Amino acid sequence: MKRAILLIILLLPIVQAANIALVVKNSSNLDYVHEYRINRILKDMGHSVTLIDSSNYQNYNFNSFSAIIVAGRPSNVYASEQLDDFVTLLPLNEKPTIMIDSVYPDDFGWIQPGAIGTVFSSGPIYINVVDNSTMLSGLPTNTKIRTHIINNKPVLNIELTRSVLNTSASLPSSNIYSVIAFADQGTTLLNNNVTMARIVFFGITEPLYWTDEVELIFKNSVNWVLNNNLIIPSQPFLGEYNLLPINLYNDGSRQFLVDLGKDGVYDKFWDPNTAIVTNLYLVSPNVYAIDVNSDGVYDFIYDNGVIRGLPDLIIKSINFENEPKEGEKLNIKIIAKNQGNYIARNFKLVVFFDSYLLDTRTISSLDKDQEYTYNIEIVNLPKGQHEIKAIIDQENVIFEGNENNNQLSKSYVISYQSYSSGGGGTSGATTQTTVQNPLIIMEQGNITINLPNKIELLQGESVYVEIKFFNPLNYSIYDIYPLVDSDGLNSNWYSFTPEKIDVLNPNEQKTIKMKISVPEDSKIYTYKISFRFSSKSDVGTKTYKETMYLQIKERAMPIEPSITTTTLPEKQKITGLTISVVFKWFAVAIGIVMLVILVWFYYPKLAKSGYIPGKGWKGNKKRRIFFL
Repeated sequence: MKRAILLIILLLPIVQAANIALVVKNSSNLDYVHEYRINRILKDMGHSVTLIDSSNYQNYNFNSFSAIIVAGRPSNVYASEQLDDFVTLLPLNEKPTIMIDSVYPDDFGWIQPGAIGTVFSSGPIYINVVDNSTMLSGLPTNTKIRTHIINNKPVLNIELTRSVLNTSASLPSSNIYSVIAFADQGTTLLNNNVTMARIVFFGITEPLYWTDEVELIFKNSVNWVLNNNLIIPSQPFLGEYNLLPINLYNDGSRQFLVDLGKDGVYDKFWDPNTAIVTNLYLVSPNVYAIDVNSDGVYDFIYDNGVIRGLPDLIIKSINFENEPKEGEKLNIKIIAKNQGNYIARNFKLVVFFDSYLLDTRTISSLDKDQEYTYNIEIVNLPKGQHEIKAIIDQENVIFEGNENNNQLSKSYVISYQSYSSGGGGTSGATTQTTVQNPLIIMEQGNITINLPNKIELLQGESVYVEIKFFNPLNYSIYDIYPLVDSDGLNSNWYSFTPEKIDVLNPNEQKTIKMKISVPEDSKIYTYKISFRFSSKSDVGTKTYKETMYLQIKERAMPIEPSITTTTLPEKQKITGLTISVVFKWFAVAIGIVMLVILVWFYYPKLAKSGYIPGKGWKGNKKRRIFFL
């Protein structure tokens, strides 16, 4: 099988030779499975390597080393094969460190005791790219990478809810269990120590069987902790994948759709000319929406081999054409536009007046860059604040590049103010004039509220959810107060900080943090949380509604087909020997006390019975005394 192995380098990294301490079991006899290849990789990178074990670690000043790498073991080996406990005496949090080990991460405050497990599989194991900002730079997120060239080789994973490290790669089944994790300099650890350098937990064990892709990731882990330039692959994908060449711009350049799993479904768009990689959106079988510049807006459709653009329908403007008085009519002009690059056909434009449907128009077609103008009148205009809202393609008949810009609102307020002006006439008469204020236009009638659509938590977990409020209006909003409606959600599970926003000025953004804490015994369930945000302003009160889903999952190690996970137990203090020794001394003391009591009690009786100390019984008469 032909495999795409990324060994070509676009940018040759500037690597400074470093003196690296490689911690092993026996420095005079490297283990071929766990240690030999790491030693070779480091030397191939141009670094000098000093082998450290229990017999020589005291001979070295670790300040002279640029980094420390621990070549440890998974948990399924014999205890005699594990690294000796001198490892706990090494300054791992003070030097750039990479640890491949199942025993010692908790000794350095990286994880809680018992938070590390070993995963086995009868088939190949893959890891999933979660964060590509560090040693996985250049690799798209959600890329699947095979760990070993043969099956049934273990990897280590740590439970992130019980760790201060950040995930770079996880098992595909869950991002909560990290296989490769990291922390930067200045991170406060669980033992309250602070890292003085970068650290990496590298959970892919048995390097003898690493794939070439994993070797590349290990090299970049070394480069990252040393602050060296990373090795950038010529193509941003690892492992087995298929490329489908396309031509978006009809200029002879080539772009690609990428099938990462070789399952017939394309996952990524890749433009080698701009080095941009984005996610594809599967519209229907073999129909994909393409975002060419990673701005979140889709630009093209790939439809069974045909490339076409996408429409993008917007409400360009709502204009009030006159300044009416109470009881008169208001003339409104609404302009819709297709700002995309493809024609849109057979969709509707709807207009609301104070949330009541005012009119509906069907638009048969709107070409790219074409506008549609709609004029409407509102008669018998009432006094007060009112809102006009226009929505284009409300039913989402048209697949657009951006579905979030299909509506626009505008509000207006009509008010009266009267005052009296005195006249200095000879008759002393007073005249009164009523002055009507002009129409006050309020651009955009709603504040924007952003919060996650869905939150996933394990039993016993806590999370802070940021609810962001932005005021695009030309007046201030006051007393924004959150209320929660949710069937079955315990109100003791959440709280808000601050409890409300006192004032949100024009063009200002503020945040309310919602802390959600799920008990250990909480029900495995998905809650629909309905928010109501009440608010006040100079033009009245308003309530905004938003929805979020909270999914509570059972706390468990990830389960994959034919995978077995073993977790190291928490380390226990050796107390049995102490208890045994104390008990034995206590028994001896009791025996001595009893002997003294017996001698004190029977000694006077011996004399009376004819016994003479040092001489025996009178008349050589022997007697036996039994203590029952």
